[in-house]
Amino acid sequence: EKAAEDFSQDESIHSTAPPKKQSVQLSDCLKLYTSQEKLGEDDAWYCPRCKDHQQATKKFDLWMLPEVLIISLKRFSYNKYWRDKIDVHVDFPLHELDMTQYVIAPGHGEAVYDLIAVSNHYGGMGGGHYTAYGINRLDKKWYYFDDCSVKEAHESSVVNKAAYVLFYQRRPLSKRSIPRNIPAAAGSEATLTNGTNGVSSSDEDMEVN
Repeated sequence: EKAAEDFSQDESIHSTAPPKKQSVQLSDCLKLYTSQEKLGEDDAWYCPRCKDHQQATKKFDLWMLPEVLIISLKRFSYNKYWRDKIDVHVDFPLHELDMTQYVIAPGHGEAVYDLIAVSNHYGGMGGGHYTAYGINRLDKKWYYFDDCSVKEAHESSVVNKAAYVLFYQRRPLSKRSIPRNIPAAAGSEATLTNGTNGVSSSDEDMEVN
């Protein structure tokens, strides 16, 4: 009876706060990352015209994408009073991650990616352990790396709750999909062979909120 009484008085029963999401899609993270955000009053922007601080908005856009796309999921949260590990499961594709819609460079070629590796983090803010999944480009099999231990892994285990950093490799562009004198995705073979674009390859890390 005492246990039942304690349970009935737990604050969580009377809480009106919405439950935390158990799983989110990577596509939702990307949309949120590239959406317009209104800055808070503590992040006011100084306007050089009116000479005063104003509440403003900010937005991230992707101009070009590299041959290998690295997506760092936001697993750690900080503010003035506390810090915490974010353990929400992020569901990400192993094949055909289409990033074309997020690129704003005019005439940018298709940007379709396949997953090649995942870095996992287990633990919390005080400490933890890193492991990784990687695909062998020769036998096309996935392997699990844990310190000096390496073993074959099933593809279904790659998408997991501990995933922290995702590594994607872009698929080659077909010649038909490369417009003349228009930049292809940065770092691609098309960039090197498409004449006078003047586009150089660059790696670009992206943190997804």
